[in-house]
Amino acid sequence: MAIQEILFHHNNMRAYITAPFKREENQTKIKEICDIVKQSGLEDFCFVRDMQKFESAFSDAQILMRMAKEEVMKCDILFIEASEKTTTGCTIETGMAYAMGKKIVTIAKF
Repeated sequence: MAIQEILFHHNNMRAYITAPFKREENQTKIKEICDIVKQSGLEDFCFVRDMQKFESAFSDAQILMRMAKEEVMKCDILFIEASEKTTTGCTIETGMAYAMGKKIVTIAKF
């Protein structure tokens, strides 16, 4: 099922997009996912894009996770890109969303 089909009935919602970040290796894929989510009528937020600016911007993991938690709390739905092995950060963000009762959608290309 296409992402657009999943999102059709979820307008006016804020989506948190989490994906393993491998510097420039998958930056385009992350941007494409964010664009699809935005085109579907959702407000999109992606921590690696919006907070880290596609850089390793945080040296303190506790600060990073606190900020991620605050953003997950603001969202209605979380998308996790899981085509490849996920990172610890993606797993933690998804766990936080699950614990908060957020909708979770897995995106994977096989």
